[in-house]
Formats: sequence, structure tokens, C-alpha cells
Amino acid sequence: MLTPEEKQIAEYGKKQGKTAQQVIQAIDKFRGSKIQTQAPKKQSFMGDLIGDIKGVGRDIKDVVLRRGKRLGETLEADARGEQGKASSIFQAATN
Repeated sequence: MLTPEEKQIAEYGKKQGKTAQQVIQAIDKFRGSKIQTQAPKKQSFMGDLIGDIKGVGRDIKDVVLRRGKRLGETLEADARGEQGKASSIFQAATN
């Protein structure tokens, strides 16, 4: 099945008096150029580096948020009297 662009190539070839073989070659050449232009881009060193830095930044943010949540829970438990001061201090220090 031909794409609309390939149909245009075939029609143009017929109008120009090209043989079926020449039209097929033109369509093959068109398909080859289309594949080359759609090749995935290789990521550069800087692109890799930036991606790694973003990943590390997300990880640090997650750790900070998780520790903050745990610290908040520890302080709330202490305020409610559910645990002793020593436990609260230890948990806050080792969080």
C-alpha cells in the first residue's frame, strides 16, 4: 500500500514517461530518505549528565520529604504523649 506521498511520486513518474522500474526506484529512494530522517537522535554527553543530575535531585527531594514526614510524625506523637522524650529525641536524631 502506498502512502499519499508515494502515490504522488508514482503519478509524477507516469506523467514524465518513466518506466515502472524507475518509479519503483524513486519510491524506494523516498522511503530510504524518510527512514534516515526519522532515525533516533543519540543523546549527547551533556544530555546524559543533565538527566542524571535531575534524577539525583528527585531522589534527594524524595528523601528530604520522607524524613520530614517521619520527623513530623515523631513530634506529633511526642506532643500527644504517646512516647517518651528520650524516644522522640532518638527518633529525631536517627531519622
